[in-house]
Amino acid sequence: MVSQASKEALLSFFETLRIEVGSNVGITVVTPGLVGTQLTNVERLEESNALWIPRLSVKKCAKAIVSSAKREDKYLTVPSWTKTIFLWKILCPEIVNSIMNFVFISLAKRRKIQ
Repeated sequence: MVSQASKEALLSFFETLRIEVGSNVGITVVTPGLVGTQLTNVERLEESNALWIPRLSVKKCAKAIVSSAKREDKYLTVPSWTKTIFLWKILCPEIVNSIMNFVFISLAKRRKIQ
């Protein structure tokens, strides 16, 4: 929960900063999905029941970020399929929250009990 709150706070901070500094400074807000790093190793993904989520390679993620910054994009979401989650979160937040709770919390707890 703290992690998600921190992400939301950073998003708001950079959106506000973009308005305050105007067009003189380019700001690209990157919202990556799972990237194949030490933070997303198999053991950690198993603990949180997220092993089924595809991970983007670090190289592909870095290339996408550099390309997006060069284009002066305001936002980048990689991989692109994760954009649908944000859309669903806007349209049906209760449904997304229920699914996320079930998948990442309830199922993970059941695995630990067994």
